[in-house]
Amino acid sequence: MAKYALVIGLTDYRDFKQLTRPATDAQAIVEILQTSGYRITPVLETADYEDVVVQIKTFLQQTAHKNEALIYITGHSFLVQDDFTEEQAGYIATSNCRVRRQNDAIVEQRHGIPFVDFNKLIAKADLSNLVLLLDTCHSGGLIEQGLFQQSFNTFGQKTDYFFITAARSSESAWAKREENHSVFTTALLSGLAQENAPEGGAITGDDLFAHIARQLQQARQEPMRMGQGRSIEIVRYGTRVETQISDENPYQGLKAFDENSARFFFGREKEIERLLTKLSQTNFVPVIGVSGSGKSSVVRAGLIPALRQMGHWQILEPMKPGIGPMALLKNAFCQLVSQRREVNRMAAKIDSHDLLGAVELLPGTKKILLVVDQ
Repeated sequence: MAKYALVIGLTDYRDFKQLTRPATDAQAIVEILQTSGYRITPVLETADYEDVVVQIKTFLQQTAHKNEALIYITGHSFLVQDDFTEEQAGYIATSNCRVRRQNDAIVEQRHGIPFVDFNKLIAKADLSNLVLLLDTCHSGGLIEQGLFQQSFNTFGQKTDYFFITAARSSESAWAKREENHSVFTTALLSGLAQENAPEGGAITGDDLFAHIARQLQQARQEPMRMGQGRSIEIVRYGTRVETQISDENPYQGLKAFDENSARFFFGREKEIERLLTKLSQTNFVPVIGVSGSGKSSVVRAGLIPALRQMGHWQILEPMKPGIGPMALLKNAFCQLVSQRREVNRMAAKIDSHDLLGAVELLPGTKKILLVVDQ
């Protein structure tokens, strides 16, 4: 049976602050799901209400029909307060979503996707099973407000499902400035990683939630879960052969050397010197070679440690462009500025492909190295 995934990570909004991490979070999820054979529909950076609705409907009603399905959504979601009942309803924000605020509350909205309508679409879908991973503020409202409970009798009989939300309905979902991914998605990626797979290599929804809950024990948000039916296998890895890294055993198998294992990396001193010389002469240095020849290792474990020792270089986290290169670039550059106004200016420059203008906004006097490891 085929496995399908819809991965949505929106960064660009009209009435909400611009974000930098959702598209890169989504890209990381895409990469880890691809290793387990998922056929993936990515929706990244910008998508208006009509586009998001079409993608969700197409995925549930056609693409994943009678197959295994996974939906991951990250970005803004919000609560709208009813003036009469004083109750709050949850919405997933799209790029063209418009809201009206009164005091500190949102009282009207257009082009947001109501949690309750999202639930109805899921309830109507004819799937083998469904995993829903929702990394947004107030996402626990899907569970706490009993929206899926309403569909237990019809939905639960025909489909196994497992839902994990990043926070309770009253909580925000956070991202730490120094981290590459949001708090929830960092834990999610860790829980899906091969090194954390149980014996046998299969990671189920229950395994994943247990890992996320442990990782977020000290966080300002509490993940929530809901499941029905049989245990769902999310990813499966083959038999792992553990490679112990120690002073006695420096062999890493096929894994590239990096800064953490740089003490075991040797034999490429001439190549490192050539790279240092080239960087002193030009702003762009390509490192080209056949697969497995050690390109990543010579840069990550050779060049980067050498530049750090010099003291006048600032090293950005190496990036793999994948399907969202501009989102990754935006995330890398925006980490270098601190004020929200500066972040918005930087994001606007990159969105308009004014990369020279974006470089001019970079602060400080240190040289900056960005490694694009494709």
